[in-house]
Amino acid sequence: PLFRGHAQPSPGSSTDDPTWSNSGKFGKGLSFDGGDYVTMGDVNAFDGLTDMSYSFWAKKTNTASTGYVLSKSYLNFAFLIQGDDTNAVAYFANGSGSYTAVALTHTGTTTTNWNHYTVTKNGNTVSYYVNGVRKYSATASIPTTLPSNSLAFVIGADSQGGVNSFFPGLI
Repeated sequence: PLFRGHAQPSPGSSTDDPTWSNSGKFGKGLSFDGGDYVTMGDVNAFDGLTDMSYSFWAKKTNTASTGYVLSKSYLNFAFLIQGDDTNAVAYFANGSGSYTAVALTHTGTTTTNWNHYTVTKNGNTVSYYVNGVRKYSATASIPTTLPSNSLAFVIGADSQGGVNSFFPGLI
């Protein structure tokens, strides 16, 4: 399966053929050309979370492009690496059918190199780490509990309003 963890969903399916590459950080990695994604379906274990963390290795192949690495829609949670080498955004639902975007700065990071990203949510405190170094930690205007939705958990794109904002690179 493409995803294992607390949620333990069924194996994912890919769309528009992301490919397995031998150029992963440790062995193989999924290569996204800016139009690919993997969908895990509606992973209900993400609904109603109070505390969470997610981490991954990623390497962009196009710094001019902005793309989502993972998403259960920004109406639950999502992570976006912007087109430059200094910013990322974590999205969390704010409970009113909208979202709060938490701007995360990773100045000094070259996103075309392999980097390890971690985002933690503990209540309404968000912390962000790049390669084990904390780059951001603050209280954000997000609810303590993330709401439920029936949208798919997607790797390599955003799942809100149809799949879009594709990630160009390796995960």
